[in-house]
Amino acid sequence: APTMALCVTPLGAGQQVGRSCVLLEIGGSRVIFDCGVALGAKGPTHTPELGFLEADLQAGIVIDAILLSHFHLDHAGYLPYLTEVLGCQGALIMTHPTCAIAPIILKDYLKTTYSEHQLPYTTEMIDACFSRATCVQLGERVVIGQLSITTYYAGHVLGAVMFLVECGGQSVLYTGDFTMVPDHHLSAARLPLALQPDVMITETTCCTTIRSSKRGKEHELCQKVERTLVKGGKVLVPVLMMGRCQELCMIFEQHWARAQLDFPIYIIKGMAEKATTFFKFFASWASQKVRAAERPFDFNHVRFCHVDDVLQLKSAALVFAGPAMLNGGASLEIFTHWAGDDRNLLVMPGYCLPGTVGNLIQSKAKRVDVGSGKMIDVRCQVEYMSHSDHTDSRGILELIRQAAPRQVVLVHGAAAIMDTFRPLVKKRLRVPCHSPGCGERLTLSTDLSFP
Repeated sequence: APTMALCVTPLGAGQQVGRSCVLLEIGGSRVIFDCGVALGAKGPTHTPELGFLEADLQAGIVIDAILLSHFHLDHAGYLPYLTEVLGCQGALIMTHPTCAIAPIILKDYLKTTYSEHQLPYTTEMIDACFSRATCVQLGERVVIGQLSITTYYAGHVLGAVMFLVECGGQSVLYTGDFTMVPDHHLSAARLPLALQPDVMITETTCCTTIRSSKRGKEHELCQKVERTLVKGGKVLVPVLMMGRCQELCMIFEQHWARAQLDFPIYIIKGMAEKATTFFKFFASWASQKVRAAERPFDFNHVRFCHVDDVLQLKSAALVFAGPAMLNGGASLEIFTHWAGDDRNLLVMPGYCLPGTVGNLIQSKAKRVDVGSGKMIDVRCQVEYMSHSDHTDSRGILELIRQAAPRQVVLVHGAAAIMDTFRPLVKKRLRVPCHSPGCGERLTLSTDLSFP
């Protein structure tokens, strides 16, 4: 007998990276996966297209569950607006680390991005939103009305999960962001074999990249940093303070020990200290290596300090500062001071969204506007390292192969990249594959008999 059609509507992240927010209609229930912002974007494209929901909510149509995959802003940054401003009252589900870390990141985002009068929501709303969350363990199955929801380990960042949603005999797997290769502080994503969901909704941030050996690249980066420091230069690494920073610290601390270096490594105070506390507290989510260590994240060469201390440095040092995309805050301030000296090195460790200073640097700009029309010359060396916590094309194909879904929906990737990747999925895995745009309602029949 034909079953009820399944509908997937990206309210954000349709043929684009950022502002992840996907509406799923399954077996008469409605679920929202994530609700993020697009960093670097201005105006309406900064947030998900929630207009689609507002009318429904006013008409009394219920959202049964809101599932938050992890704490990054492009997945969590607009959640308080959805729950507190629009009053979307569905069961809010996330893991313990996500619930502990996301509010801190959101409050930091409000403080660094908005002036008082343009706040999309308040800090009180952030607290109200997360105090309502139902926190789940890894692999736990939660039942809400007709829905059953199970979490699986996604790697990527501390506490990140994929969700399997089942309702009325149909099932959908939503990956959030995931990594298929273990890094220093986290393991790789894990799914039980042959889940065979009707639909798999997967991220495709880096789906056309094939990464070379991670270890080799880390070694090259360490050597480049070492050469800069030996010549008396300073090295700035703009980095996400929660996770990415600890990962890079582990890499450099190892290299310092091997090469017997003694240069100081500074981390700008605030977020990173909180991060380190969380990492120790939620160690069960980390990699085998971290769990086995006596004192993980206690680094010999690392010191926490203020921006002013760094700006007064006279000698060589390695500095980690957020935000990662040089879109304001400490990293941009330090960059503004150091960019003019060709002895210094800027390491860009990940993807920077259009509209950010980091993106201009990655596109090899030699003169950049660092805000309010102030132009500076970029004379320092720039090393672009795709040390990304997103999986590459092989990884995504591998996860699709493991899950064995009947259909695939791509989100959270640039349109051009998806156009290249879609035929690969069809050809190699012989699975129908879709990439709807924002606001496009994709209706998938799930009683397909496959050739």
